[in-house]
Amino acid sequence: MAENADITGLPLALGGEIRAVSKLKDQAECAVILVRGPAGAGKTLFASHLAAHEALVRGGDIVYCCSELLPTELDAQLAGLTFGRERRALRVCNLPFGPRAAPELRPRIFASLIDVPETAEPDIGAELLRAIGEARDAQLRPRVLVIDSLAEGYRLVTAMPRYLADALAKFAAEQGLVLILVEEIEGLHDSRWTFVADVVLELAHQGAAGTSSAEQRSMTIRKNRFGPAHVGPHPFAIQPAGGIEIYPRLGVYLSGAAGTLLPQDVPGRIEPRWKLLGENGQTLELPHVGEVILLTGKDASLLSIATDSFTHGSPILRLDMSDASPSEARTLRCGDPLLGPERLVSDYCLKLEELTGNIAGVVIGDLEAIDRNIDPDGLRRALPILITIARAAGLAVVLFETAPQLVPLSTHLAVTSLRIEHHQKNAITAKLSSRGRDRVSIDVGVQIPLE
Repeated sequence: MAENADITGLPLALGGEIRAVSKLKDQAECAVILVRGPAGAGKTLFASHLAAHEALVRGGDIVYCCSELLPTELDAQLAGLTFGRERRALRVCNLPFGPRAAPELRPRIFASLIDVPETAEPDIGAELLRAIGEARDAQLRPRVLVIDSLAEGYRLVTAMPRYLADALAKFAAEQGLVLILVEEIEGLHDSRWTFVADVVLELAHQGAAGTSSAEQRSMTIRKNRFGPAHVGPHPFAIQPAGGIEIYPRLGVYLSGAAGTLLPQDVPGRIEPRWKLLGENGQTLELPHVGEVILLTGKDASLLSIATDSFTHGSPILRLDMSDASPSEARTLRCGDPLLGPERLVSDYCLKLEELTGNIAGVVIGDLEAIDRNIDPDGLRRALPILITIARAAGLAVVLFETAPQLVPLSTHLAVTSLRIEHHQKNAITAKLSSRGRDRVSIDVGVQIPLE
């Protein structure tokens, strides 16, 4: 996965990077990408972020042709946003006023207002050549061409003959450009642009109905000519720091193509050393790499103490399902009642990548808090995904859940279960049950504060 201004989650949804191919002999690789959707769906910012990524990967600059959006309006939309993991700023470089884009803020964006000819067939080829020529005269290296937008009001949808649409794709191939088309639509119908494009990304105002994702925008992959894709819809958001973030649907993480894109070998040389020490010198060492342990109990405070004792000495990532305050270096707080399952898994993967080489395992709990989420069923479906990703990355997993019943709903997720009970005034009893192990009882050497 490319590291420069990449769109979080897009390679997972696409099954890899957008593939560009050399369509004409001795010409650079090119691709035609269509970003379409209704007004306000985020098309301009999505296309700008995608253009930044493609330009960085291919070592060039962006020519942004505006049919309705003024260059100053484009600059205003980009102002205050940064893109990709390196938080790269994007600004229009050819405005007659204001700060010019510094060299370190490459790729540069050359914005040009194009006129659509008032003819029966609105051929915009000459306008595109002019804009590209002006960018080259300004010492830019055009590698990505954006046209924003193809709208019915400018006769660039139904009035555009198919042969002219095909000619535009051929123009990009002849120029060795990645062409990003932005189409404004009023309904879910195909246009001739969907047949011309190699990749079609359709944006909408909401994700799957009935979940917290319904409060977000979503992206559906209508077409990916040169590679696999998970259609969606995939929720996405526009973040001030990071730009476009796509949160792929849960099933994406179980696909074969996802394996190489997910965190791998996260522990590095760190081995988990998690154990329960009894007062009489008894020691229960768990887990082995990739094993899943579940700690349950009626008393949340005792459960927390036991969990801390169990994981003491091992560097871990903690997913706190009950706290909604800001996350920290090794704590991902997931208690926001509006947190969607897709966003949770996406943030988790980013955190694992960030902590590669510095953690040996993952602790997830209190699972009882999931019921306070707007989409508890969605979060429960996400739990096996979180575990699968951790195990594939070589991490041990500890779950904990405050549950009055002896067999909590999450028991099926774990190989080994420990029931934490109050045994004495200053000790905890852990009753262990495991697939293939006898039921045993062990005293955990933990001092419990007395009231």
